[in-house]
Amino acid sequence: MKEDFKLLKVKIKFITQPFSPLEADMFWGKLMWVARLLDLCKELDFKNTPSLIISDPFPAGFLPRPLSFYIPFSKLTTLGSKFKKTIASLITKSRFLPFDEVKELANGKTDIFKMIEERNERKRCPVAGFTLTQLPKQLKTCLNNCTTGAGKECREVIKTFLNSAYDIYVFTSWQIERIKRLFYFLGKFGYGKRCSAGAGLFKVQRIEVLPRDLFSTDSMQSFCNLSTGYVPMEGEEFREIYGDIYYKWGKLGKWKDRHILPFKYPIAKYRAGSVFMEVNSVKEFYGQLISGIHPEREEVLEYCFAFPLWGRFKNERNSC
Repeated sequence: MKEDFKLLKVKIKFITQPFSPLEADMFWGKLMWVARLLDLCKELDFKNTPSLIISDPFPAGFLPRPLSFYIPFSKLTTLGSKFKKTIASLITKSRFLPFDEVKELANGKTDIFKMIEERNERKRCPVAGFTLTQLPKQLKTCLNNCTTGAGKECREVIKTFLNSAYDIYVFTSWQIERIKRLFYFLGKFGYGKRCSAGAGLFKVQRIEVLPRDLFSTDSMQSFCNLSTGYVPMEGEEFREIYGDIYYKWGKLGKWKDRHILPFKYPIAKYRAGSVFMEVNSVKEFYGQLISGIHPEREEVLEYCFAFPLWGRFKNERNSC
């Protein structure tokens, strides 16, 4: 990463319910819409290095579960107790894992069996990482089984999800004050659908400067993508990919000319959590801004950058 780039963590709290997915490409598009209103688009360099790369908004203190992280069904019988099997099922079904646990996975300091034991011994909350809609189903059992310490942790996890606090990681060459303005105005306008009716409002709680090497390790061979919307560009090759691909039909937002077709061409993208194994070369940026995505407006661009978390990720399906 270039010297003038900073790594920031923007913590936001939703005041009203958002009705659009919390995904990096959509969030980036909304931020650029605000930049256009504030007359900052002329300072964006779309042709060379990007000025702003963001991750998905994650529940505060969590990162996406790497999709290469998995335990085969045949191994469940070796776990012994029914509670351990339940924990293993919860881990492999969860969308998110605690931040430090994902970092330990990236550094090769933990594996699924160690994670199961920590939860079995109540050192970690078994339901940590579940979404708000999934939490109530496991909440009663978890709180009944946990000791005082882990029970307290469970309540903190639930409190985080109920408060809708999210962390967004940002790589940028812009000054912190400018980033603060972008997020502040977007929070006032609202994110996503029904923002004109007051949906998707949020406030910026804190902007924190992080070490630039936070998501790097001594092994720069594989990475877990933290940004939904990644499309590899020509020359970006990987030995293996454990990814979640989805097809997106984008739509122009807040376009002045109502006679213009609002829909973009469909495009296949990778979701956050996708793991890319053994990259062919280490680069500053992965992905691209794709042009020609709209049939009538050539200047319309699609955000397709990755936000790498580097590490020694391995195929858990074969190694378990």
